[in-house]
Amino acid sequence: DKVDSYALGINAQKVMCFGSTIGAEMLYQGKPVITGSDSPYQSSSGCERAESYSQVVSLINSQIVVDSSTVLPYGYFRSAFKGQPTKYLEVNEKRRTLFDNVDYFAGYT
Repeated sequence: DKVDSYALGINAQKVMCFGSTIGAEMLYQGKPVITGSDSPYQSSSGCERAESYSQVVSLINSQIVVDSSTVLPYGYFRSAFKGQPTKYLEVNEKRRTLFDNVDYFAGYT
């Protein structure tokens, strides 16, 4: 059977990954992310890097505040310039970008 990573993440309280794009997409969904490796979205609000088992345990037991808008620049970059398409971000043309069917860049030049 196939595992649906999105369904698992959306139903989780926190998500742990190792730099995968699912971490960025779960941040966008408002889920705190604990990463065990460097990731291009690690500076986003709600993403915490754990470098040891004790840090993982500490982060699991702590409150992590997420601002899902801080991952938008990574989502745009990934979709526009790096192969694997994202589930929630759609780049239609140079100045038309939808994130979860919302045009956040409307009116910007």
